[in-house]
Amino acid sequence: MSDLFNALASHLTGHYALERQLGEGGMATVFLAQDVKHRRQVAIKVLKPELAATIGTERFLREIELAAGLQHPHIVPVYDSGAAGKHLYYVMPFVEGESLRDRLTRDERIPLDESLRLTREAASALAYAHQHGIVHRDVKPENILLSGGHAVVTDFGIARAASPAPTDARLTGIGIAIGTPAYMSPEQATGSENVDARADEYALACVFYEMMTGKQPFTGPNIQAIITRHITGPRPRVSQSGERVAPGPVAAKLDGVLARALAADPESRYPSISGFAEALDAAAVSGRAGMPRWLLGAAAALVVVAGAAGWYLAPRRAVVEGAERIAVMPFSISGGDPLFGEGMVDLLSTNLASVGGVITADPRSVLVQVRKQGGAAGLDLDRALAVGRSLDAGAVLLGSVVTAGDQVRLAATLYGQDGATLGQAQASGPAASVLPLVDSLSVALVREIWKSREPVPSLNVAGLTTGSLPALRHYLTGEQFYRRAEWDSSIAAFGRATEADTTFALAYYRLAMALGWRGGFGGDAGSAIASAYRQSARLPARERALVSAYRLFQRNDPSAADSMRAFLATHPHDADAWNLLGESQYHSRDLYPREPAALYAPFDSVLAIDPSLTPSLIHPMEVALFSHDSVRFARYLALAQEGAGAGELQTFELVQRIGFDPGAADTLFRRINTPNTGLLFATVAGTYHDPITTPARIRAHLSAFVDRNPPGPRRDEMLVLLGGAYAGLGQLDSVNALATAMLTRNSQMGQFLRLAPAMYGMLEPTAQRAMKERMIQVVEREQSAFARMATVTIALQDGDVAAARRLLAPMLRPDTLALAQDARFIRPFFVAQQGWADILAGDTTTGLVRMKEGITGMMGRMGPPLRDPIRFQYALTLAARPATRTEGMTFLGWGFTESPTYSSLGQLALGRAREAAGDREGAIDAYTQFNRIFADADSGLRDRSAEARDAIARLSAEPTGGR
Repeated sequence: MSDLFNALASHLTGHYALERQLGEGGMATVFLAQDVKHRRQVAIKVLKPELAATIGTERFLREIELAAGLQHPHIVPVYDSGAAGKHLYYVMPFVEGESLRDRLTRDERIPLDESLRLTREAASALAYAHQHGIVHRDVKPENILLSGGHAVVTDFGIARAASPAPTDARLTGIGIAIGTPAYMSPEQATGSENVDARADEYALACVFYEMMTGKQPFTGPNIQAIITRHITGPRPRVSQSGERVAPGPVAAKLDGVLARALAADPESRYPSISGFAEALDAAAVSGRAGMPRWLLGAAAALVVVAGAAGWYLAPRRAVVEGAERIAVMPFSISGGDPLFGEGMVDLLSTNLASVGGVITADPRSVLVQVRKQGGAAGLDLDRALAVGRSLDAGAVLLGSVVTAGDQVRLAATLYGQDGATLGQAQASGPAASVLPLVDSLSVALVREIWKSREPVPSLNVAGLTTGSLPALRHYLTGEQFYRRAEWDSSIAAFGRATEADTTFALAYYRLAMALGWRGGFGGDAGSAIASAYRQSARLPARERALVSAYRLFQRNDPSAADSMRAFLATHPHDADAWNLLGESQYHSRDLYPREPAALYAPFDSVLAIDPSLTPSLIHPMEVALFSHDSVRFARYLALAQEGAGAGELQTFELVQRIGFDPGAADTLFRRINTPNTGLLFATVAGTYHDPITTPARIRAHLSAFVDRNPPGPRRDEMLVLLGGAYAGLGQLDSVNALATAMLTRNSQMGQFLRLAPAMYGMLEPTAQRAMKERMIQVVEREQSAFARMATVTIALQDGDVAAARRLLAPMLRPDTLALAQDARFIRPFFVAQQGWADILAGDTTTGLVRMKEGITGMMGRMGPPLRDPIRFQYALTLAARPATRTEGMTFLGWGFTESPTYSSLGQLALGRAREAAGDREGAIDAYTQFNRIFADADSGLRDRSAEARDAIARLSAEPTGGR
């Protein structure tokens, strides 16, 4: 063994058991090892001594800390790091499969559609890293692994934090140009200090070219020659590569995309790596659309020929025909726990889906279709085949669990869609060992249908889920409660499952979801999903992807939606994935507002697969409430009445009366007894969109909402929201009265309400300026972070850029004490305000970028009263620019549906934007909505109502067709 192996093995004793060297590259040596504590295989990468010496231990560990924060389905995570003497190392999961380099070495080229998908997946990972300030700087086929056929990017351990400031520490070390010459951007090759995310875009474009053509885009006899061609050589074209990689029109479109992504000047490339990937997809689609009819006909003829020669061209089947897609039916139970009837659907589906060449139908979809066929009791072959046909399954699996004393026998038969037997298997043993018996049954069944020359795969559902029978029982019980939205009972059951088996990843995952419904982001839900993620390495790819995406979701990371879209591209019938996409879109509305149709769509996809999943009804109900769509709400309520628990169902039915029955007493609000304040607040928000509701009724609704909370911090928060609603009604005198009352109990909340009208920019100019000057003195005297946040907003509302920047400057320095204490909460707020100041100073492009960065960081961390003035300014800026006006109008129309203040002010701004866009009817509607809500505004604010009335009169007088 080598000296390095021995030194590392000695240092890691008790933590990792080194097994063998996996490989060696120009920058590191990789070893396979066993994680002693977690009983999992890992890869340990040890930097070469010369690189380690240049970087230094401190800088290296800072890099790894950055890399370890990257959690994305298409990024290989970093588990651990350290220094073994002079050797620096980091630990990653061992990814079974091959690298993209291995694939290219074997196949030379990769088909267009697969190349596009792999590029899209790698781009998703890199875009996520870029959002978190990390540039990879060494994207190449060796650093893209193929796990289950999907791209995962590795080797972020030598990345550096991307920063535009030239004084920032360069973590890649002095004098080392990180990267591989064949994929290195010109700015990297020349040692430029301005290397940013566009270097990764350049490298990924090189990789795509190589996937398509089998050749590197820039070659030469030595490194210097290669670098020179990157800088000055002609950009490569797939259409002139000498290979027939795509039809002519498609290749020509791809050439244009690559020419931009491979531009020597970074400013000429796509603004983001996601934009590059999207441009590739669009090029392929538009290129195909432009193909001449004779070429399409030739392609069709080729398909016919290929079908005739299928005995020669078709890939070899891993399993017998029909067994490629299996629907596992609930097992009949005799003498044992009835829960295992449905439990076997999950267990065997998980096991069989891990076999290459086999896909299993989604267990939830199977159970739904079984219920439609009359239920699991007495399930016969004809009914099972009908279920299989409804799920496009080529085979169905029927089986039984028979318990006698302390022994259990499992038996299963696989039937093709014609009813013929494809395979049979059974396994017997102690009843306490039923999970290993499931593995034995699975292996025996696979042997029956296996056709490949490869060895029959080993299956280990006990390792993938849990080895504890009690834990599995609790998990299955929790699933039943969760599906009915009975949160307390599901939390208790999932909690017992994790107590029985502390490594049970799926139980932690479901516990996190139930806790999320009960308490929102972070807290106990965050701890539970962190535990699920730590234990997720043993899970199948599907479950691992869901755990990773939910972890992103719990962190308020919008890329959770991106990861689920990528997942659904290959798993379009996965209800859990559609649900997570819907959740992610719904909860990222602060930054990416969507119209109701887009918010409904993923949840409707869930309900088409499994209409009994009550949690997937809640957010669509909220959308129906705040868009005042009684028909939609009634449809979702009908589904809830079939499956929801009594407590939640009572809430849904009562909310329907409050939200859609104008004659219902507002005091009904006080009868609701549920922690689902989101649903309640959506009911309140819906009031604003009811065309016959008056300001008096809005106030009554909001007062009833506040009255539901007993005295305490939660009630004070509600009172602040009520103050915001008064502001949205134009009733600033009521805001001041509420603030005065609160100052006697909670000075901070009362002070905030006193400042709110100035933060909303609703004071007349003299009063706004006076409040700004008074607050600047407070900030200088008290050095309060909260006071500074409020004062900067007030200054920006007054248009005083100089004062705002003076207040912002100390808060954007890394050494600021206040920032260091609460950086992740405070910094995004000040970054967004910095962008607002840029916009007022005339730099709209930079301002919008900074505002978006700040709003992203604030999501889920900053309450609406502080956050919404910034979001509103962002929306106004988008709406004022012709190029982004449509996005801005969507933001104004649907980004503030639950904001008591901006539900009205947003309508006034929307009216202005629609009028500027030439939408006469839409502008009249928005102005009318504003005037309805602002009907009882204080006299000092009635000029806004006058503006809206004048606009309505002017637009109504215009002839149809307008401008």
